[in-house]
Amino acid sequence: MLDLAAALAQAGQFAQAVSLIADLWHRAQNRDELLRLFAVTPELLRAYPALGRDFRASFAWVDAQLAVG
Repeated sequence: MLDLAAALAQAGQFAQAVSLIADLWHRAQNRDELLRLFAVTPELLRAYPALGRDFRASFAWVDAQLAVG
């Protein structure tokens, strides 16, 4: 899926790439998976600075899920 997101970004389809990456982040089951998914091209971060905020929110979500059980 990350390859697809990278291909979308290279094709200038930033909105679709961002949507895919955000969905992957929110589906992460643990911290290691979330870190593996943090393969965002610099072009996306420049085009969508909110991604960094979403990434941090995803970490908080994973931590909360792990704390629950």
